[in-house]
Amino acid sequence: MRIVGIVLFSFISCAIFAQEYHVTIDLKAMKDDQIPVEITLKGFDLENSVEFQFPKIVPGTYSISDFGRVVNTLEVFDKEGNLLSVERLDVNRWMVKEAEGLTKIQYWVEDTFDDKKYSNIFEPEGTNFDDENYLLNTFGVVGYLAGYTKNPYYLKVIHPEE
Repeated sequence: MRIVGIVLFSFISCAIFAQEYHVTIDLKAMKDDQIPVEITLKGFDLENSVEFQFPKIVPGTYSISDFGRVVNTLEVFDKEGNLLSVERLDVNRWMVKEAEGLTKIQYWVEDTFDDKKYSNIFEPEGTNFDDENYLLNTFGVVGYLAGYTKNPYYLKVIHPEE
C-alpha cells in the first residue's frame, strides 16, 4: 500500500510540476513569408532573468546557421499579460529580465529559402512558408530557454484546410 501511495504521489507531482513548452505555429496568419509563433510556458519557475535562444549550429551540418537572424518582433509576457523587458544579446540570444512571471513568448519567423541573406543556411535545414508549401524545421522556428533544453514541448500547427 505504501508503494502505491509513493508511486501515485510521484505521478501527481510530475503532472503538477512538469515544465513544458506549448508551441503554436499559425500558418493561416502568414504575412510576407513570415509566420507567427507563440510559446506558452507551463510549470516553469524561473529566476530573475533567463535567456531565450535559437541554435547557432544544427548537429550534423558543421556550418553556422544563426537561426536567430530569422526572428522578428520578439515579445514576452507575464501571466497577467503584461509585456516584460527583453534585450537582444546577440544574433541568437535575448535576455528576459524579471522573468519570474514569464509565461508567454511571441515572435515572427521569416523563411530562409527565398532570401539571399540566408544563403549560407544549408537547404535541408532551412524553412519555407508560402501559399503552396511549408517546410518547418523546428530548429529554425522554435526557440527555447537556456538551461531548459530537455523539457518536453507540444506543437500545434494551425494550417489551411488544403
